[in-house]
Amino acid sequence: MKDSRREHAEAVARRYIGSDQLLKELGSGAEGFVFPTPTSTAVKIFSHKERFDCELAVYQRLFDHDVIEVQGFNIPRLVSFNKPSMVIEMTIVQPPYILDFAQSELDVPR
Repeated sequence: MKDSRREHAEAVARRYIGSDQLLKELGSGAEGFVFPTPTSTAVKIFSHKERFDCELAVYQRLFDHDVIEVQGFNIPRLVSFNKPSMVIEMTIVQPPYILDFAQSELDVPR
C-alpha cells in the first residue's frame, strides 16, 4: 500500500531540489518528511500548514538572533523556505540537536 503523504512529499522535494533523483530520507514524523539536498542541506516538507507556519516562525526567530546552539544542542540554520509548497530548507547538524519546532509557540505569555 502506497503512502500518499510520502508520495506527495517526495514529489515536492524533487521539484524543490530540482532533481529527479531523490536522496535517501533523513527522517519523517507527524509533521512531514526530511530529505537531504545535493548542496548538503536538508528540506523538510510539511503535511500541515499550521505546523509549517509554527516551525518557520521559530526558525526565522532563531536565524534573526543568530542562534545555532542551546545548552549544548545544535540547531539547524534556516537556509530558505517556500510557503506555497510548505518547505523549509536548513543546514544539517550533528547530534546532539534540536530539530522539531512545529508545535512551538512564540510570544505567548505564560
